[in-house]
Amino acid sequence: MGFRFILVIAMSFLAQMVSPNLLASPSPCPITKNDCSFYLCQDEWRGCSKDNTNEMKGSYLVDFGHHYCQKFLNVEKGLFSSSGEVWLSGVRQCLMEQVEKLPQNTSCQSIKRKSNMHHFNCYYDKGFCDLPFKDKRQLMTLISRELKRFDVMLSGLGLMFACSAPNPPSVATDLTGPF
Repeated sequence: MGFRFILVIAMSFLAQMVSPNLLASPSPCPITKNDCSFYLCQDEWRGCSKDNTNEMKGSYLVDFGHHYCQKFLNVEKGLFSSSGEVWLSGVRQCLMEQVEKLPQNTSCQSIKRKSNMHHFNCYYDKGFCDLPFKDKRQLMTLISRELKRFDVMLSGLGLMFACSAPNPPSVATDLTGPF
């Protein structure tokens, strides 16, 4: 009976060690502070720009992730306050880290859906609520094209609500579920 018990414990331990997350191959895409090529690398590594016939198609990682990463990286000095520039850098890093955490087999469509939650969390966690109004207005100007998308509008409204809530941390956590 003792041998079986030890065998069950050993098998259980081994099963935990060989979980899908541990077997997942790490991304070959480096995250660097002032470079957006991470999104191009992720797109290629995940195969998001190719369909089943190897035809090129649009990809969220390239068309949105890389596009806006570059847009904010190349933003003119002085357009944001110094705290706004620190916030932009922190959000850029946070968003890349969130994509990096997704398993390689995450569908490209699912990456797009999950990114809304990532944006909400990164914006909030990096201090969006404390940004000066000038920075918030500048941010809205730079992403104005995206504000027409329903999912972006919902995330934005949730973020504004979280910033004005009396107990922001718990409200922000509760709000990330639907987005």
